[in-house]
Amino acid sequence: MSLVISAYLGGAVSEIKTLTCWTGEELVVYSKKAQSVSYLPPQRQALIHLLKEEIMSDLNAQSDRMVLIIGCSVKNTDEFKKWSKDRAAKYVYDLKEQNSISYEWHLSEDGTEATLIELFVDSDGMMERLGNHMASPLATEVFEQVDITSVLCLGNAKPDAIEALSAWGAKFSNHHCGYNRSEVVTAR
Repeated sequence: MSLVISAYLGGAVSEIKTLTCWTGEELVVYSKKAQSVSYLPPQRQALIHLLKEEIMSDLNAQSDRMVLIIGCSVKNTDEFKKWSKDRAAKYVYDLKEQNSISYEWHLSEDGTEATLIELFVDSDGMMERLGNHMASPLATEVFEQVDITSVLCLGNAKPDAIEALSAWGAKFSNHHCGYNRSEVVTAR
């Protein structure tokens, strides 16, 4: 467990004798009561840190971010909806992988096609997700729900990721240029 404390002191501050720090559920409860205390779970802190460091206000800055897009043909729409929401998404969410930014299933209007889009801090984070997937019950369950029709890996994948995803017939595209913003820019 890690604890990050940020303090912003203004004006004349002297003789601080006690500093109280809460963790876990206590912190969540007390942060809701006190206006001057805010709490973000560690995963959200990591994402905010990443976004602040990589606001990419610099056009064409180098990016290690990885995007994995998996196209699927759904076998049974109703069963898939339940499995993807109540089983797969929950299972992956509960892993609390440090370098996994998002895991999102998208479903076509008629429910026959699904797309899984995962976003990672870097290639190592993607490999952690793939390793956890292969060691989980989801590795076999997913094939009861869908047939994989395509795999697209965007970003600068390391050789181990290329080897692992090539077994699924993945196509790869390296990062070339662009930008990424952590907030919406208003019209100029």
